[in-house]
Amino acid sequence: MSRSQNTALVFVAVALLFLFWKNSAAADSHPLTGSPALTLASGMASNLEVSIRHAGEHKLVLGVTNTGDKPLTLITWNSPLDPIALKLGLVELIPSGSSDPVQTNTIQVRRKMPPESDSLVTIKPGEKEENVLELGEPVVPLDKLKGKMSVRCTGSWMGVWNADEFKTEQLESVGSTEETQFGDFKAELESVEL
Repeated sequence: MSRSQNTALVFVAVALLFLFWKNSAAADSHPLTGSPALTLASGMASNLEVSIRHAGEHKLVLGVTNTGDKPLTLITWNSPLDPIALKLGLVELIPSGSSDPVQTNTIQVRRKMPPESDSLVTIKPGEKEENVLELGEPVVPLDKLKGKMSVRCTGSWMGVWNADEFKTEQLESVGSTEETQFGDFKAELESVEL
């Protein structure tokens, strides 16, 4: 190989390494902030306990309980309290004896930042907020809702704050202040007849 070919190969290798590094850094970042994604909720966000309960035929209720000692304000977007949680794919229905969830028709949403006040909820210590989900067309094909199923709800909090210290101006810079908490949530309900 000539010297110019060696130089070209080194240049290509460095360029590929840079692209790989850039893409892996982007994959590990929080969707709003570019900061590293958390695998577990920490701080105040760890005081939000997610639950699922069956509330009759083709109906589920997702709940969020504040287990801490301070009132918490959170963004409902992409959370169990989001009115379109089912359409966003936060909930999986897994037939008994299968590891694959029922195929649901999900949507992708672009929301105008910053969140409006109707996208916020404050939960006092020991209290629970709930979101009722109606299963069925067009999101979940009714013919797939037969027999026993497990229900799983997973995702990431977009923002949690100490309600006593929260100011609406903080929504202008969601994720870029130390007061904002993030983290993942997960809940599972096993063997229900939907």
